[in-house]
Amino acid sequence: MEEHEILKAKQSLPWSLPALLLIAVGCYFLGLNDLAVTINDLIHQSPIVRISTAPILTPLLLAMSLLTFVGLPLKAVPALPRLVKGLEIWVVRIALANFLVLVTVVPASPFLQNHFMPQMGYSKCNVLQGHPTIWFNDWIKEPAWCVDGKDRAWVLSQARRT
Repeated sequence: MEEHEILKAKQSLPWSLPALLLIAVGCYFLGLNDLAVTINDLIHQSPIVRISTAPILTPLLLAMSLLTFVGLPLKAVPALPRLVKGLEIWVVRIALANFLVLVTVVPASPFLQNHFMPQMGYSKCNVLQGHPTIWFNDWIKEPAWCVDGKDRAWVLSQARRT
């Protein structure tokens, strides 16, 4: 490794390690949780499924931030140059995969939802309250439960009554 690269790695450690850790924690608690809940709801045919496109990116972003979190200090030391080079290659591959998901799957997500969710017996309902952002879509099993001003908990209570 060149001295210049080692120096850049050392200089970036004080700000990059906390930033990478924050990204990893954010991915874990915000993205992966939403993704797990959505997948679980779909598997169990929940009366209501809330789908967002952003959590699709979080597993790759989490992996990329953790690999960088491990590799950057190794590069700054410098230690294990072959391992550092391997980590760099994997970070680039994951970044490319994340980019491909971003430009293909994320824009296609609304179309995929509108195609597959009705086949699974769901109707789109975007009048329920409680959306974390505008990027979420609610899908419900019973169209009569799509009532403006009601929320997810109300839909679940209606489903329990039937």
